[in-house]
Amino acid sequence: MEPLGTSVTDHQSASDLGPRGYYDRLAPIYDASRFANSYGRYLDLQERRWLTRWLRPYRDGAILDLACGTGRLLDSATHGLDLSAAMLREAGRNHPDKPLLCAPATDLGRLGVTFDAVFCLHLCMHLPVGEIGDIIRACEPWIRPGGVLVLDAPSAWRRRLLRFRPTGWHGATALTARQLRDLAGAGWRLQATGGLLFFPVHRLPVRLRPWLRAIDTLLGISPLKALSSYTLFCLERR
Repeated sequence: MEPLGTSVTDHQSASDLGPRGYYDRLAPIYDASRFANSYGRYLDLQERRWLTRWLRPYRDGAILDLACGTGRLLDSATHGLDLSAAMLREAGRNHPDKPLLCAPATDLGRLGVTFDAVFCLHLCMHLPVGEIGDIIRACEPWIRPGGVLVLDAPSAWRRRLLRFRPTGWHGATALTARQLRDLAGAGWRLQATGGLLFFPVHRLPVRLRPWLRAIDTLLGISPLKALSSYTLFCLERR
């Protein structure tokens, strides 16, 4: 999930580096290249609206930002975890008061905390479907009954409509709500879904983006939300 034109190096692609190497290399410029621009701010505001809504009942509890990266959303969490040591160093500088763990997403139990909520953004899209299921199963013992797990992925319906075919691992996996339910299994209830980026923001003039954001947000809660670029899923632990 990134503006067009950003890259890690002039010579190495995401596929060459793999996920950890890619984000290790990108860490020093990640925030500036992804979110210090009109596109990034547009996306950031949309994501924060959904997190605020879904995490509000748990704001006094323990909340994990799983795959926290540089810590852009750690102000909504009490703990952070990421596989990239370089990204986590940036997160530590940005949030020195937050407990952080460098580990795979399936190792969240090493934090030794039962969480009221976990959110995991910008990770599942890069993983094979089976690994997404592994993460959901790994979270289950560490989220209390009634707590939530928030995930995102590109919309499979949108990609089918546009006949989009990804190459390599980067952003390769798209999901429908039904696929996510099947992955989650009996231990979870799909409480809600929301759409992000209905409009092709990166192709629209910068001056129009603030005016479109409110309409985009409304479309993200409408019956058309499955056709947004990305879907947010809120799973409730049974």
